[in-house]
Amino acid sequence: MLIYMVNAGLLAAAACPLARSLPAQNVAVILCSLIAWETGLEIIWTGPGSLWRGWLLWPAIVLLGRMGSRWILRRRRQDWNYGVWLLVLASAAAAMAQFAMALAGATCAVAFKASAIRFASTFVCLFWLAPWFVSKFAQKPEEQAK
Repeated sequence: MLIYMVNAGLLAAAACPLARSLPAQNVAVILCSLIAWETGLEIIWTGPGSLWRGWLLWPAIVLLGRMGSRWILRRRRQDWNYGVWLLVLASAAAAMAQFAMALAGATCAVAFKASAIRFASTFVCLFWLAPWFVSKFAQKPEEQAK
């Protein structure tokens, strides 16, 4: 029970920065989609010893990985391939977390397989959710230099 409370708190902490920059319906769609995606992965993939560690934990890790990737790539935001690098880095962060957790309870080969599945699933999920991460709030016009 305690692990679910910790995971829910982590998910709420990851969703708070989204709520500051996105409308509530976008945040709701993103969170519900990530939780549904993780639930589907748990149904399809039940690895040895249940390596997935909770359906609330992974959406939080995906969101935190995306926020960390945005911070790393902040100077490259104007590049033409910024979005691709954002998806790759966020997916790699989730895959590394999956590898670390899977390695604690399984062999290295199983950990590589689980992290490859996590990388691919995170990449696909973030790719399809990308339009929902765009802020729909009216932007303030920049002050004109006089």
